[in-house]
Formats: sequence, C-alpha cells, structure tokens
Amino acid sequence: MQSERRRVLRYGMAAGVGAAGFGTTPLFAQPAPVRLVVPYPPGGSADGAARLYALKMSEILGRQVVVDNRPGGGTVIASEYVARAAPDGTTVMQINPSHLIVQAAMKNLSFNLTRDFVPVSLIASTPMLLVVNPSLPAQNVRELVALAKSKPGQLNYASGGIGGITHLTTELFKRRAGIDMVHVTYKGVASTVQAVVSGDTPIAINDLPTYLPLVKAGKVRALAVLSEKRTPDAPDLPTMAEAGVPGVVSDVWYGLLAPKGTPRELIAPLNAAATAAAADAGMRERARTAGLSFTSSTPEQFASFMASETEKWAQLVKDVDLKL
Repeated sequence: MQSERRRVLRYGMAAGVGAAGFGTTPLFAQPAPVRLVVPYPPGGSADGAARLYALKMSEILGRQVVVDNRPGGGTVIASEYVARAAPDGTTVMQINPSHLIVQAAMKNLSFNLTRDFVPVSLIASTPMLLVVNPSLPAQNVRELVALAKSKPGQLNYASGGIGGITHLTTELFKRRAGIDMVHVTYKGVASTVQAVVSGDTPIAINDLPTYLPLVKAGKVRALAVLSEKRTPDAPDLPTMAEAGVPGVVSDVWYGLLAPKGTPRELIAPLNAAATAAAADAGMRERARTAGLSFTSSTPEQFASFMASETEKWAQLVKDVDLKL
C-alpha cells in the first residue's frame, strides 16, 4: 500500500497534481526562460535592440526570453557573469565593439571573449553619426576639420567614457583628419547628449538612434554618417569618405555569445531564432523605425567577423596607447 502511494504521488507531482490532488504547478509545463544579458542600463539603444529582439525570439522559440541588464565595468560585469553561467542554452550575452576595446585595453581580465564564449549570431547593426551643436561654425566635415586645425587643442568632443566605442571612433577620426581635439568624458549616453545639445561640449560621435531624432528636431547638426554607404534613414547625409575623411568606418553592431561549452544542439535553436527574426518583415520595419538593421549569421561567420573586428580595435587601442 505504501509502495502504491509513492507511485501515485510521483505520477501526481509530474503531472502537476499535489499531495491533495490539485493546486501545484506542473514541473515541466514550461521550458526554462532564456536570459539575455545586456551590459548597459535600461533605456539606451543597446537595451532597446535587445528588448525588441527578445520579443521576437520568445515568439519563435516558444519560451520566454528575459532581458537582464547588468551594467558596469565597461561591459566587464556582464561578461564575467555570463562566462561563469551554466552552458545549458539558457544564458546569452549581447556583445558589441566596446567588449573588444575593453579586452584589448584592460589587463588581467578574468575572461577572454574567444576562450570563454561561443558565438551564436550577429543580430543587429546601426551606423554612427558625427554631430555638432548648431552654434558651432561648421556646416560640414571639411569646415569642422578646418576649424579644428585653426584651433588645435581648443575644441572639445564628448563621449560616454574612456575606452568606449564613441571615444575610440572619435580618436580614429582625429587621426585620419589630422586634427587635435580634447576628450571630455561623461557618465553615459544621456549626459553626453545633454552636453552636445547645450553646447557645453559641442562635438560627438554616437549611434544613429541616439542622435537622429535630435537632428530632425534641429537640436544638433549631423555632418556625416560613419558607415561605408549612406543610410536610408538620412539619405542626404554623406559618408565620412564622401565628406573628405576616408578610412573612418564604425558601425555599432550587436551579436550574441553563449558560455563556452554550450553544445551545438543548444546553440542551433538560438541561431535559428536570430535568422527567423532577421527575415521577418514586421521585425525589420520595427527595427528600421528604431534606427536599427536586423541581421543574422552562422556561428562560424560571426566568429570570423569577431576576429576581424578584434584585430581592428586592438590596433586602434595600441595606436592611441589606451590603458584601462
């Protein structure tokens, strides 16, 4: 009798029936949620891209995808967390070029992006814009370069912090243009935007979703887009090469990494979700409205892309002698 009671109890628990015959949650009714770790606080373009992607990913996978914001340390806190996570397909990290800059500039990290993670897919990209406060007497890039050359070390540019993509990209622009500007750091994108709009620090480079609405509102003036081709979101805006400073190409891209050891059979559905999301017309339109372009890749393609980007940013970190 006791044996029969244990058998019934085991069956009842597995079926979601408690000892009293009702009221418990089924043990296997829902698959575990996927945690999408974002290395920035809510509200920025990186967070917006992750949340838009997570909605579609949840729909495609048939399981909840939860955005987990873990800011701090210039992406280090999020990276350390995911590197230690179980390789069971329930944790992925959103990565962008800033991760590669930090790895090249910061010594004694507890993780390595190649050694401790496996690629899932590229998921999105957006171009960067060079903008100035409208009070600055520069209507285009050539005029800004001429102004900077006439006032070496007197013009200030803003970024969200030392070692970020906005900082390094502006340093790239300085070198290609042969100008000297002073770097003024702020705590995050919001403070940077406020500084440019107010004119306190009149020059900045940042992603299109951050500044395009301000450009349309006349609060800042866009001088160039930093992609290889013009963007359909601002078709009249020249590329940096067209504006007279070639070799300054810097898109913000986003991809997904999983902890090392995550089996291919668990990576496959995550990659398939990225592919399906990028192919969805509604998703593409929502992304375009947000200034993003959703894309996808195989894990192997993403690994190759990351290797190329790592080399690019590591060289620039060396050129500017950046140490974090």
